[in-house]
Amino acid sequence: MDSLTARYRHNMEQLEETHMVRVLTVLKDGQGPKVHLDGATRLNASSNDYLGLTQHPALRQAAGDALERYGTGSGASRLISGTSPEHEALEYELATFLGRDEAVVFNSGYHTNVGVLSSLTQKEDTLFSDALCHASIIDGCRLANASVRVFDHADALDLERTLQDDARRCSEDPTQNPATGRARFVVTDSIFSMDGDAAPLAAYQALCQRYQAGLIVDEAHGVGVFGETGRGMCEEEGITPFLQVGTFSKAAGSMGGYAAGDSSVCRWLRNKARSFVFSTALPPSVLAVNRAALRVFASEEGRDLRETLSRMSLSLRETLADQGWQIPVEDRSPILYLLCGSAQAALACADVLWQEGVFAKAIRPPTVAPGACRVRLSLRADFSKDDVETLKQACATARRKRT
Repeated sequence: MDSLTARYRHNMEQLEETHMVRVLTVLKDGQGPKVHLDGATRLNASSNDYLGLTQHPALRQAAGDALERYGTGSGASRLISGTSPEHEALEYELATFLGRDEAVVFNSGYHTNVGVLSSLTQKEDTLFSDALCHASIIDGCRLANASVRVFDHADALDLERTLQDDARRCSEDPTQNPATGRARFVVTDSIFSMDGDAAPLAAYQALCQRYQAGLIVDEAHGVGVFGETGRGMCEEEGITPFLQVGTFSKAAGSMGGYAAGDSSVCRWLRNKARSFVFSTALPPSVLAVNRAALRVFASEEGRDLRETLSRMSLSLRETLADQGWQIPVEDRSPILYLLCGSAQAALACADVLWQEGVFAKAIRPPTVAPGACRVRLSLRADFSKDDVETLKQACATARRKRT
């Protein structure tokens, strides 16, 4: 045992030397535009609570009502005795909201991607994954009983080359019906969590139709934030993928994940996705919150929040570019970044922001590639004009101290 302990002591020392140690940050009063930690109040630029719904009165009321009615837990997995009326209601309302036949609720976005990708594929199938897909997609591909081909980030031309190469390699008609043989699946985020850019979903959909592939789109950072009714980038691009997956842990201000698509596919997931079958179900109070979030998404209030967030993003992007930060101005997502290069530089940048009144975390490998370390900034629709000005000034100071 002493030798095993020594191994991890040595490993931690190596992390320390390379500036890769991560520590937990405890927020005293939960999520909000301001956070209280270490005896200080700071602007919260590290949350995925894009619409500020974690403190929304309707969501809090829904949680309290369900807690009073159902108690604290679900008691079992979904297929045993853990399915409540709230599960059924959420899955129905989610499918209706997304315009799909059915939906399956998982315990998290991670559970969703791991369960979906590992259960849909067979050994003769191929998964085509964007090079910058989220870790949950990468792990789902690793667990899948299929070949995995990685294409260049957000590059439809490289995806087409990869699909063509796969067809040649297998010496088959690329339009073969997957119901009678091997299947192809293209999987991508809609909005990428570290760069905040969007996948060319319409181009991907066209390629999938040409090569008889199923498009799986993870809308974790898209739903609630994009689309006329908040249905995400799929709505904006006017596409209906083979399967749309996502999470309630971002713009919905809650937790849980989901997959939505054809009824036969959803029934298969309920029977074969191990992360669904072998997990105790989410408590009804969480499901009630998610239902309330969907109603906000589709409301006039939700539309106003999205417009506010979009204007804020464009304004901050223009300011950061003027300050000399390397950032795409044309993107509209609430995810921005200050590219620093090394881990040490990213940590130093985050420290400057902290001193200037902003809480934002340094992002280092393996979340991003070596040499691409950054401070990730997340905008919130409930930031005031003064909050945005504080953020702009803090970034300007960080840029001056960097040069």
